Amino acid sequence: MYHVLIAAFATCVACELFETEKIYATDDYAIAKRRIELARERIAVAEAQVREKGERKSARLEQAQVALVHAEQKMKQMCMATGRTFMIVTFIGATAVRWYYSYAEQKTGLRLPFAAPMRWALGTGEDERDLNPTAAYFIVTYLWRVVFGDVLGRKTRQIEAYWSTKDTERYMAAHRQTFNSLTRDSTMAVAPKVKKMR
Repeated sequence: MYHVLIAAFATCVACELFETEKIYATDDYAIAKRRIELARERIAVAEAQVREKGERKSARLEQAQVALVHAEQKMKQMCMATGRTFMIVTFIGATAVRWYYSYAEQKTGLRLPFAAPMRWALGTGEDERDLNPTAAYFIVTYLWRVVFGDVLGRKTRQIEAYWSTKDTERYMAAHRQTFNSLTRDSTMAVAPKVKKMR
């Protein structure tokens, strides 16, 4: 039963070491974090200027919002790379656990203090509290992953940090606003010259 806990812990430690070396300790990650901070500062300054002038729209504010979206996109792409690595290592670990328990006398991966839900998929043996090794490994590994993320302060690696539909809509909306503003400004600037040429 302890083999599942040890395997899950080893999986998370291996992923943390790899991700720290390849992602979190690199200059690209530090630059991405700094870009987000600068973009948020620009948005705060632009919003303050908009409030002072009493304007509804500001090209500077819209450009700052687009810069923030771009910076967040870069950060999330890096986090998604760590997620893919974690997924691959987890499936390799699950295969190893499944192979080990196929030869072990004890087939129980983890015993819960309550009856296991979806016993047809998660359970094993005669005791209703027993989880099969594969299900236990996936569950414990995910819990360890969350704990490591909380302790190390890497919230950006959690589910809400990944590129979602909401982020895509916000990204496209910011681009449309900036494009419309720039198009409107250029049209107003060019229109008088066109009239003179005629």
